[in-house]
Amino acid sequence: MTGCLRRPAVARPATGYRFRMGLHRRVADAVHLPYGGLAPSRPLWRRSTRHCAGSGGGDRSRSANVDLAGTSRRWAVSGRAARLHTAEIRALGELLLPGPIGSSPVGLVAVPGLGLSAEVAAHTLRLMQPLIGSAIIELPGFGVPGRRGPASGPAALAAALLRRLDTLELRDVVLLGHSASCQIVAEAAAQDPDRIAGLVMVGPTTDPRAADWPTLATRWIRTAAWERPHQIPAVVAAYRRTGLGDMLRAMDAARRHRIDSTLASVRCPVLIIRGRHDRIAPADWVDALTGPAAGRRAVTLPAGAHMVPITAPALLAGEIAEFLAGRC
Repeated sequence: MTGCLRRPAVARPATGYRFRMGLHRRVADAVHLPYGGLAPSRPLWRRSTRHCAGSGGGDRSRSANVDLAGTSRRWAVSGRAARLHTAEIRALGELLLPGPIGSSPVGLVAVPGLGLSAEVAAHTLRLMQPLIGSAIIELPGFGVPGRRGPASGPAALAAALLRRLDTLELRDVVLLGHSASCQIVAEAAAQDPDRIAGLVMVGPTTDPRAADWPTLATRWIRTAAWERPHQIPAVVAAYRRTGLGDMLRAMDAARRHRIDSTLASVRCPVLIIRGRHDRIAPADWVDALTGPAAGRRAVTLPAGAHMVPITAPALLAGEIAEFLAGRC
């Protein structure tokens, strides 16, 4: 299959730009794949050439415009500046989308929303590859099935996320959460403030006014009425992979967690984003989370509801890019 890597030490991607071996070595070590050896018959990871800027064969210079709708900024990336460190790298529970050559391979780390997969977050992050490299890390209940027994709460999952960052040797990164995973990334920033450089939270939960199941279900139904039907197959596939039981246990733990208390001890800059029709994360709740603290901002997108990583990825990518630019 085009894009599969049989012998990592010698193979080159079919798109023509040079394969960057340094990042490959680090990621191969992180997933315990022997560098230079043969991949197993069912590989733990695979390379993909989807959405790689600067492709086109050889060393020819090719311009690529990244138009992040909904913002006043347009980035033009051309020639070698658009070349990426390497193609996408998939591992068990991880998807790495390296950025352009000359930048850090990974500066943004996302955790999928409750029950969702890495592919959902990738809708947005692939648009940002010419600007910044990113990694998507799946956790129990958030992309992969959980273990039997009581679900881990946001604090325990945050500790697991930090251990994964240790494995990948990632520091000074911005964490991106969606829905209930916002509680995880907030806890991670509180537990290890020296490692986390910023937070982006999309549709954060749980508003304490909706912590009981009936109110939470009512808000979900009111929000679902504004979602687009085309997202249903991707969402259903992700929910089936994670498992409804694991999702319910994870949500039961998340609805009791007070993200507002956690954010009180977070020192890094914070951006909170919601869709215009999101009833799960209403505007007054998002505004209350930002509070009077400096370096925090709330944004309501002009479209979308709770699933904006799928329905409005360009709008979301534009706001994240503006936040990252303001940090630099």
